[in-house]
This record gives sequence, structure tokens and C-alpha cells, in this order.
Amino acid sequence: MDEGDAATYDNDVIGLAANLWPHTARFEPDGEISVGGLRLSAVAARYGTPSFILDEADVRHRCRAYASALPDADTAYAGKAFLCRAMAQWVDEEGLSDRKSTRLNSSHIT
Repeated sequence: MDEGDAATYDNDVIGLAANLWPHTARFEPDGEISVGGLRLSAVAARYGTPSFILDEADVRHRCRAYASALPDADTAYAGKAFLCRAMAQWVDEEGLSDRKSTRLNSSHIT
């Protein structure tokens, strides 16, 4: 989280479990929740429920947070948790490795 974002984040996710929601989760003025600027009601209307949503900004934020908290460690993403080309690319671009190779390579994922 960037300097100064903590207060905004706390205000935006009041009532939500802040450590479980993406850092882009917000209560909209009408009370709806959005993630990454996308209203969850719109996701539900288009794709149904339950839906699995990944917010690229949040994934990258968490990668950077782990890497900065453990600067001398080889921080790894466990691809067995969830892996697709986009995830591999984001994690690789943020400098994390996976458990099987030195670096993730999205071209190896089908």
C-alpha cells in the first residue's frame, strides 16, 4: 500500500474484513461493493454467482508487500494455489519465483 493509502483503505472497507478483501475494495456511495472499480453486482449479473475474481492491482500489491517484508529471501508464489497465464505473468513481473523454477514463465502455462 502506498504511503497515505492506509486511512483511505480503512475508510473504504469499514465493515469488511480488510485483511481478506483486495486493497481496492470499496463501498460505493449507494452501499454496493466494488473491487478494482468493478461493482460486484455487475459481475454477478454477467457471470452468476459464485464468481472468482482476481484484482491485478491487489495481486501485484501483495507480491510487493511480501518481497519488501522479506528482502533477503527468495519469495515464492505457490502455483498450486491458483495458476493461469495472467497470474504467472504478474508474479514474475513483481520478481517472485515459483517453487519449481527460478522464475515463473507464463509461456509454459496452457
